[in-house]
Amino acid sequence: MSNQDHRDATATIRGYIYQFDATILKILNADRNASVVIEGVEDFDVLNFDSSEYCQCKYYSSKKFTPKAIRDALLPMLKNHKQKKQTNQSQIKYQLYGYFKEAQPEKRSLTLQELKESLLKRVQTEDSSGNKEYNQHNLQTELGLTDEDLNSFLEVLSIHISEEYSLHKANVIHALKQHFSCSQDEAEHFIYPTALSKISQYAICRNVDERTVSRATFLSSLDKRQPLFTAWLLRERGEEEYCKLIRRKFFSERNIESYPRFFIIELPENIENHEITHILSEIRNKWSSHKIKHKPTKERYAPYIFLRDINPETLVSIKQNLQFDGIAFVDGYPFKGASFNTKDIQKEQTNENPISLRFINSKQDFDTLFQEIRQTKIVYEFFLSKPLSQETQVRHIRIPITSLNQIANIV
Repeated sequence: MSNQDHRDATATIRGYIYQFDATILKILNADRNASVVIEGVEDFDVLNFDSSEYCQCKYYSSKKFTPKAIRDALLPMLKNHKQKKQTNQSQIKYQLYGYFKEAQPEKRSLTLQELKESLLKRVQTEDSSGNKEYNQHNLQTELGLTDEDLNSFLEVLSIHISEEYSLHKANVIHALKQHFSCSQDEAEHFIYPTALSKISQYAICRNVDERTVSRATFLSSLDKRQPLFTAWLLRERGEEEYCKLIRRKFFSERNIESYPRFFIIELPENIENHEITHILSEIRNKWSSHKIKHKPTKERYAPYIFLRDINPETLVSIKQNLQFDGIAFVDGYPFKGASFNTKDIQKEQTNENPISLRFINSKQDFDTLFQEIRQTKIVYEFFLSKPLSQETQVRHIRIPITSLNQIANIV
């Protein structure tokens, strides 16, 4: 990818995230009983009992605010207003929200002259001989809009020029901190990633009902114990910075507590056994105490591993390779034909029996074991497409990845 392509891609990603952040702010500031449609008539629509507001969001880091610069944003709203006016649906307001190069945050309006100027479009044409000429199109005339129509639209249009990308994101995090009365760390690394993920998930739903969420429902879904990261963060930061960020926040402990840690890993198709073994080696080297000789048994720890949807024959092959290499592990099946035994998989790690991995063979075994272990526990879930349903009442960190190598760079 060329430098220009990279800059274009970064600008596009920032545009999407800026829109998602603006949606979060709009939900936080909405009335208690309001609902918000993500990707509705406009980028996000706020629906109240007796009124609605349709919001178009733009992030123009290289374009200054001018009437012509906002033409493409205004046109869909202007057309919608004309349609609603013809059907006597007048309780709708419109907002253009966003950032423009060198613009200071403010709330402003347009004059009739500015709106008319924005509707003048210069179009290039070329004849059969290749000669180019420019013609001016008057979109007001083409759309059949009178000055009265334009004034009517201006009465229900507001323009909110907001902050640049980083400061805008900081304001979103601060708003979440204020709403949940939590620390900066909880708001930035737990609640905000989940809020961003929720909005991005709503945005891709096909049915408008699935893209509609009430303020109360959205806010109740944000749990600081259950951070859900999104692939948008990976796209925004780049793989190296993303892995460093996740590692620094969740995998940088030095004095490791002995409570149970569950690693759920969604495997890609056509994965090689040696790739899986490499990831398991990285996890056991950091998150198992089997190499520490002088450690009391009660303070020892070894990670639980659940490889989602892995072929049973592949799992057997991996276990055979580990056994051949002298790596001690348990899986809750003490003999051939046995039923799953939760006591066996929780067998203590000792110097004589240096268990370093605890394999969970199925989702059913995972659920059974998870319910039985009453002590503090934590779940790290690495997923390619979609995480499992969140485990309630525990810390469940859901981390999107695009390759298993990212897990090695994170843990």
